[in-house]
Amino acid sequence: MWDLVKDIGGLLAKTPAWLQVRSFFFVLAGCGLAEYWAYQYLQSQYGFTPSPEVFLRSYVSIRILLAGGGLFLVLLLFRIGRRGRSPAAPGRLVTALREHRGLLLYRGAVVAAVATGIVAASRPFAPSKAGTIRVRFLDRPVNFDPQTLAYVVYELNRIQKNWYFEVDFKPFSKSSLRSDQATACDEDRRPLLALAKFAAEDKPMIGITSHSLGDAYFWEHEAKVGVISTADEAAYAPISSYRYLAFCLIVQSMLLHLGQRFGDVPLDSYPGGSESHGGILQSVPTRSAVRPLILGARLSPGEEEMLFNAFGPEYARTCSELLTLAWLDAPRVAANLKEVFGVDR
Repeated sequence: MWDLVKDIGGLLAKTPAWLQVRSFFFVLAGCGLAEYWAYQYLQSQYGFTPSPEVFLRSYVSIRILLAGGGLFLVLLLFRIGRRGRSPAAPGRLVTALREHRGLLLYRGAVVAAVATGIVAASRPFAPSKAGTIRVRFLDRPVNFDPQTLAYVVYELNRIQKNWYFEVDFKPFSKSSLRSDQATACDEDRRPLLALAKFAAEDKPMIGITSHSLGDAYFWEHEAKVGVISTADEAAYAPISSYRYLAFCLIVQSMLLHLGQRFGDVPLDSYPGGSESHGGILQSVPTRSAVRPLILGARLSPGEEEMLFNAFGPEYARTCSELLTLAWLDAPRVAANLKEVFGVDR
């Protein structure tokens, strides 16, 4: 890249207009080099390799372009402000400052205004930090052990640093609600999700239930609250309930984080219809599709781009790795599940 920039600069240096355009050329070349180095940095520092198209639409690329555009504008405005000005005599700094005070004030104002504009324009593209999510049981589990699930959750916390799960072992039932709240849950189209909202207390939470979610089958969510059901165990068997729940917790955590960032997952994340490409932010899978989804889950390019821009490269890479559930097959984790909890993954 550097050799290419030098070669192009050498060719342009032979043209009559070189002295007029060289500053602008160096800004453009600097932007190109910064984009290339930033792309390489994402791979070396985070192990995250987005496609060139995804990278060019990312907040990293946009910020580089905004900075380059701002510098380009500053140079252009400096040219305008310099017209008709004579250079200062050498060795007369105080006199030069006095004579060119207007020009210096103009250029200072230009730099301040452009810098403020760049900061303001860059702010909407800044990634957010993913927050802690509480896991709570909405009834007493009937087909898995809460302590074993807690161990799986703690392993999730240990192997990644982007967010944490907190496990509340005390079941939250409808009997904990006031009569008007219980009535509201009964009348709601999604009663278990309504119950989870009361249990969440306006904080990000994933509720786990052994009751059916109806047409939602396996999970449902809304903004900061999600619900996972183990009622249809036969649909995901022979996959264990712990592997199934680990997968669902990872998916729900991403959906809840996106809900915190955008108010809800953008509608174009749900293509609808009967077609499926294995992306995890599609609509809830049917009973016949849940096992392939768990075993072959991946982030589609659009989902990867959305998570990258919302929470940064490390979050997107971590989510992609967690979805494989390979960490559950690590020798230490597998041995603990087998020897301590009597579970064969």
